[in-house]
Amino acid sequence: MLQIERIIILKSIEIFSQIPDDVLAGLASITEEESFPAGVELIKEGDIGDCMYIIQSGSIRIHQGDTELATIKGGDIFGEMTVLNPMPRTASATTLEEIFLLKIYREPFLELMAQEPEVIKSILKVLTLRIVKQNELLSKREMY
Repeated sequence: MLQIERIIILKSIEIFSQIPDDVLAGLASITEEESFPAGVELIKEGDIGDCMYIIQSGSIRIHQGDTELATIKGGDIFGEMTVLNPMPRTASATTLEEIFLLKIYREPFLELMAQEPEVIKSILKVLTLRIVKQNELLSKREMY
């Protein structure tokens, strides 16, 4: 895959959408391409993670045991929390079909964040918005 294609994919991901293209080029350079057939468990609940994944095409099932939490597909990201904070994975992720991914490991990502404050600003903005949305959902539940 060409560098420009990686930049376009990264720009389409909410968590990276506010990062300038020249900084995204640095991020694109630390991504690795991977592909897997259907039925592969990419992430196992409880394992300590060291990378995040960006789905280029295909879909995966996010689950805790037999309980499905979500199905995510091309253009989505998963595993990003453990790149920021090495903790046990909260769910498993299993491919539903052949999948093509970009993978970003923690250490190169942390180095990039140290060099490029725009990456940190963008991630904080997106994570803050996620917290606000989650709080809104919780407050709506309490009303009923």
